[in-house]
Amino acid sequence: MSETGRIIHGYALLKKMDKLPAGLISNCDNVWELLMSSCFGRQAVLLYSTELLSARVRFAKQILCIVPITTAQVKSLVHILADCQLVKLFNFSPVETKGNEAFASLFETEIATLFCHNSATFLEQAIYAFEGNDEGFIQLLCSLLNCIVHSSNLRKRCGSRIVENIVSPCISKMSLWSDVSISSEQVKLLWVKFVMKLLLIDSKVVNWPCSDVIYRCYFKLLNDQSVSLGFKNQMLTLLAAFCTSEKEKDNIESELKLFIVNNFPLNSSEFEPDTAKFKEYITTCERFCDAFANTGCLVILDLLLMVVCREEKHPVISYLHGAFRYFVRRFSRVDILREVSLPALNNVEDAIPVAAELAVVITDGYRSFIEREDNNHRDNELKQSDLLQTGHISQTGGGHSQIAVRVVLSEGHVRPTTSTCRCHQRGPRPAASAGTIPELGFIFFSRMEMLT
Repeated sequence: MSETGRIIHGYALLKKMDKLPAGLISNCDNVWELLMSSCFGRQAVLLYSTELLSARVRFAKQILCIVPITTAQVKSLVHILADCQLVKLFNFSPVETKGNEAFASLFETEIATLFCHNSATFLEQAIYAFEGNDEGFIQLLCSLLNCIVHSSNLRKRCGSRIVENIVSPCISKMSLWSDVSISSEQVKLLWVKFVMKLLLIDSKVVNWPCSDVIYRCYFKLLNDQSVSLGFKNQMLTLLAAFCTSEKEKDNIESELKLFIVNNFPLNSSEFEPDTAKFKEYITTCERFCDAFANTGCLVILDLLLMVVCREEKHPVISYLHGAFRYFVRRFSRVDILREVSLPALNNVEDAIPVAAELAVVITDGYRSFIEREDNNHRDNELKQSDLLQTGHISQTGGGHSQIAVRVVLSEGHVRPTTSTCRCHQRGPRPAASAGTIPELGFIFFSRMEMLT
């Protein structure tokens, strides 16, 4: 559209919006203020027809499509969003809300589009405008991210780049928001919501700028003793995104162990059944199971089995069994593990044959995985002689299950050797890098020794 055509078209639209000045098109720095005044001004609030307001908003959206974006315009928009002046909701209900909430709800796509294309300027102005109003700032960011998540067009345009553009200038504030001694519980909860929105766009935290700071913030908040276990359960919904980093492996293990020490009883019977504490404890265990099922994180598996093996019949043992089934089926769908039919896991005795069958499944799956990769990358993958070798599973005197497993892991590779474990004896655990499938079997065996 030519300059003249743009002005004529814009003028026609403006006339339909109570004849706003045509100079808006050539001098568009205050376009958002004029549109805000037209849609939410004193006259608009007194209107009884939502149809008329809807028409105004529709024309306003058309205007935003033709006016160029300037720095002053971005600054003006940010200050509108930071305005806490109360206005009636756009549907004229008796409920009152903040002006920025009503305005953003009508123009969220346009605001998010402007944000994606001018994120540096937008955030610079927002940090200043929302100084001392952390809750409002996080809520604004969450609203923008939510719009990006639900817009396939914006996701294609921005992708993970928008995460980098947000995290880089906000990293110092993110550290403060998660600070156990400074932030309120509401700000901490908004921090969790904010990170969750970022993960919906880019699920790999290791790719984020200053990812080490994000990891520290997450686990510092997870072990914050000033918040309830119910709050931490919301944080644990994000655990799968924070438990797979090889670089942070040692820190992850120590932080999760500290979490269990601070929040888990030695025995689930310490909590009365059907009480709030008992339900929160079970939910926490289930969150750990979910994280293992989705990532195969061996650190989480080891901690889970340690907790389950503390008592003869742990209430979460069936849920853990379901997590194993899900884990197996996930790999089955890509032909890494074969389909398996496991029995119901109702008590401790049932865990032994389950462990045995899982050993076969994990072993066969790992073997087929290595064989397939070896065919494609012979120079880079393990050779056939390095494959996991499985021994036999039998019943010996006294009713103890003898599990003979040839497995020693060294630097992520499998070396043939023999290690026989009885259920009443603890064998040495081999050293291994995180994430190797065979070690999952060994961890299961070593923990099963504590069950009888």
